[in-house]
Amino acid sequence: MRKERFFPGKRMTRSISLFVVFLLLALDLAGAVSASGTAGAGNGAQTEAVAVKETLAQWIFKDKGSNGVFPATGGVFQSASSIRDVGTNTDQYTYEPGENSVRNQGWHDGSGKKYWLAALSTKGYENITLSSQQTSSSTGPRDFKVQFSTDQQTWTDIPNGKLVLAQNNFSCPNSTCKLTNLSLPQGAGYQDVLYIRWVVSSNASVSGGTVSSSGSSRIKDVLVTGERGSGEPGEQPTTAVSRTPAPGAADAAVNTEISVTFNKAVVQDNAYKAAITDSGGASLSGVSSAVSGSTLKISHPDLTAGKTYKVTVPKELVKGAQDGAAPSADITWSFTTRLPDSGVKTPSLLNMTFNGDPKTSISFDWYTAETVKGTVVQVVEASKAPDGTFPADLAQSYTGSVTVIDTLMTAGDRSSKKYKKFASHKATASGLKPGTKYVYRAGNGDADGWSETGSFTTDRADNQDFHFLYVTDTQGSSKSNFELWQDTFKRAIEKTVDPKFVLLTGDLTDDGDLEQLWQWFLGVPKKEFANVPFAPIIGNHEVEDYPNNNFYNHFNLPKDVGTGAHDGSVYAFEYGDALFMQINSQYEGEVSPYKADPQFTKQLEWMRNQVAKSDKKWKFVSMHKGPYSSGDNATAEDDRVKFYRKYLIPVFDELGVDMVFEGHDHMYMRSYQMLNNVPIKNVIIDEQGNVVNPKGTVYLMGNSGASKFYDLNPKADTFFAAKNEQPNKKMFVDVSITGDVLKFTSYTAVKDKPIAVYESYSIKRTDGKPAKVENASAAKQSGKAVISWKAPAGTSEPVRGYRIYEKNGRAGINWSAYVPAVSGQTAYSYTLNGIDSAQTYEFVVKAVGGRNNSEPVEISTAGGTK
Repeated sequence: MRKERFFPGKRMTRSISLFVVFLLLALDLAGAVSASGTAGAGNGAQTEAVAVKETLAQWIFKDKGSNGVFPATGGVFQSASSIRDVGTNTDQYTYEPGENSVRNQGWHDGSGKKYWLAALSTKGYENITLSSQQTSSSTGPRDFKVQFSTDQQTWTDIPNGKLVLAQNNFSCPNSTCKLTNLSLPQGAGYQDVLYIRWVVSSNASVSGGTVSSSGSSRIKDVLVTGERGSGEPGEQPTTAVSRTPAPGAADAAVNTEISVTFNKAVVQDNAYKAAITDSGGASLSGVSSAVSGSTLKISHPDLTAGKTYKVTVPKELVKGAQDGAAPSADITWSFTTRLPDSGVKTPSLLNMTFNGDPKTSISFDWYTAETVKGTVVQVVEASKAPDGTFPADLAQSYTGSVTVIDTLMTAGDRSSKKYKKFASHKATASGLKPGTKYVYRAGNGDADGWSETGSFTTDRADNQDFHFLYVTDTQGSSKSNFELWQDTFKRAIEKTVDPKFVLLTGDLTDDGDLEQLWQWFLGVPKKEFANVPFAPIIGNHEVEDYPNNNFYNHFNLPKDVGTGAHDGSVYAFEYGDALFMQINSQYEGEVSPYKADPQFTKQLEWMRNQVAKSDKKWKFVSMHKGPYSSGDNATAEDDRVKFYRKYLIPVFDELGVDMVFEGHDHMYMRSYQMLNNVPIKNVIIDEQGNVVNPKGTVYLMGNSGASKFYDLNPKADTFFAAKNEQPNKKMFVDVSITGDVLKFTSYTAVKDKPIAVYESYSIKRTDGKPAKVENASAAKQSGKAVISWKAPAGTSEPVRGYRIYEKNGRAGINWSAYVPAVSGQTAYSYTLNGIDSAQTYEFVVKAVGGRNNSEPVEISTAGGTK
């Protein structure tokens, strides 16, 4: 194709245009310019006479815009032209410098409603053409069409303007994702303001499923050209470049700035007034406006929380300061103010966690306005509270602590450092009866300060059979994403009937520093959180890009267990016959030469100590970034994966961990039984389908509990994967322990469709505990403690090693030791150096079988054995 000639910004007469045409024809008899329009092959190219095209507006994107608006980067009408998108997440734009594209999320349920929108002038020009390129992620929108309008009310389809996008690739088959000099209908020319939109035309995603809230779409290389028509183009039209709050904004403050920024300096005609009306059509009084440079600022009284408002700027109110040109039409848009805080006193974001023994305690966290100081939880046995009543006179009351915290609300607050204060309340109900159902309420103790009632059941004193839920990566940046999370949570509870808790392996939100996302994550499923305890795990999206402490502020968890990791991110609890250890995968190291973050090393020590102390049969670890995945994240983080496989997996093997719950790569993966980084494929399966007494650990990644799905990396080595797929459906996993059987069933949970079993896997363990060690003793010797014992005689369970810990933490907060058994050896000793000779040390020694610890034997440096 012949190169176009552009004359941006110059006034040309029709005669000069014709002269150039004739000159070109004389120089090149074959020099006809193609004016055909294509959105891929087979669109019926047409050839027209040569005409000089001028660039009216061009976008070679160079950044992520300002408040969702992208000014044109070139063209005759550059200063009067802009692109934004309508209906998506205006604070989630990203810029891809390698391709000069812009990207955004939030395209779900967008058919006919969500679109990229270009506004420009074609005044004095005809034969308008359009070029652009688009692509989407796997869960982003596949189908678009282009339309134009002169008033944003009536839209006209542009012939041959249907688009079919490919996944993360602008080089799509048959160029169906591109427009190349697509001709617009005649009515697009000679317009003071012309609107062009690339609108979603179906809810199908690129992968063939439904567009998710986290699915993204990108656009680049937008070009609008035209030919000089009759008459003069005139002055640059006066157009609105941006509006604050953004059109369609749903979380504006009641005292929000309301303003319009134009493409030039403007002046105001005081004979006209801007207006603000509510959804009922009532006009606000006390509205005025003033101009500062190119911005019209509209002053107003405080708005009402949770209401929608329409702003109208009459076209006569402003005009160009130098040229006197007024906008071609009134400027109108709507926005909604954010809902008020959940009452002055009453709790919001209330949730329960395990920060103590689940047999006798439960912990709570909630937020209120910063002025609320009281922190009280009242608990009563459910049998004493019939028919939804709450007999306060029978309740036990527990007081807690309150901390006033500062947090950002939205991404727009980062640059302005605009923080909002909340009161974070923490309380624990203790001394409860095992195996008992309770109802509770939380508040500040005032009659009008209580939450709605919730319920929980303490763990039984014996090792009961039970179910719990596992979900991962609910992250998102829009309320609709967390409505999908709530749908998953609700349906998982209904399917499981009585889950004792829900475990979520990280990336709870998209940006952990933004309180708006936490309010959606915890607030949308508030009923579910009020009745099911929560075991959260920290992920990279909680803390990595923007360090903050919102994870700990929102959950009542042990703040520091001696690892130095983020507050509340490392903790353990026992439930039934199982030990659950939650670790922080933000720490890693280097394989060669060996180097490790101290927080990583201390977490290994902490896990060893937890397992040494526990007498539970089943052992679970939950973490966000795991050692096994075939996704893009793991591929990009190959050094971390290699480090984990060399230095973390051997510890899991040593501890006899049965299952590791992972996240991070948003796909479904179940590993083989893995031991020493080797898959064990030959296993014994009984008549019930249980894998019997397998060695090693099974690793599970449960896709996403909301809407963000990632593809498998085709270059990844999947030697570890027994099942490795992307169903493009939100999921949850029901995990149960019934006697000697650990079973999990994974479900897909597409909204408005029946949940479906995806797969099941079960392990049966018949191994028992080894007998206790014999003749154990401890003695102090010159700053050392020497611990001695003999192997148990006549044990039916083979002994593979011995675990030792000091029951009072005097050897170090997380100190323990593991001594491997030696074939044929019966007498063992271990020397602990650097002790305090003035202290008495009380050690516990246990023999270790294939999985289980023996009963403890306690010994003291003061003499004596228990």
